[in-house]
Amino acid sequence: MSSELYTRNDLIAYTLIYAAMADYSISEEEKGFIIDRVGKKGYKKMLRVYEEDSDLEGLERIKLLKDEFFPGDEGKEELLSLIEDIFKSDHSFDALENVVYRGMRKLL
Repeated sequence: MSSELYTRNDLIAYTLIYAAMADYSISEEEKGFIIDRVGKKGYKKMLRVYEEDSDLEGLERIKLLKDEFFPGDEGKEELLSLIEDIFKSDHSFDALENVVYRGMRKLL
C-alpha cells in the first residue's frame, strides 16, 4: 500500500467511511456528511477501497496516510474531530461508535 496513490481527501473519505461503519452501516446522514466533505466521486472511490480491505488493512491504511496528511498532534486532533462529527451526524453517538472513537484516538 503506497501513500503516493492517495490524497488528503482520500484519507478523509476513508476514515469517515471506516468510522461510519462502526455500527455496520452508513446512514443517509453519514453518507451526506462524507459527500459534503469529499464529494461523491471521492466517497465512491474510497468506499470501493474500504470494501476490499480487511479491518487490519483499513487500520494500517489510516495510520500510514495519517502520518503523511495529518502529522503531529494537531493533525491527530483534526482527524479525530472529523470522526466525532460523523458520529454525531445521525444524532446518535452509540456504544459501538464510542468504542471505535476511543480506538482511533489510540491508533492515531
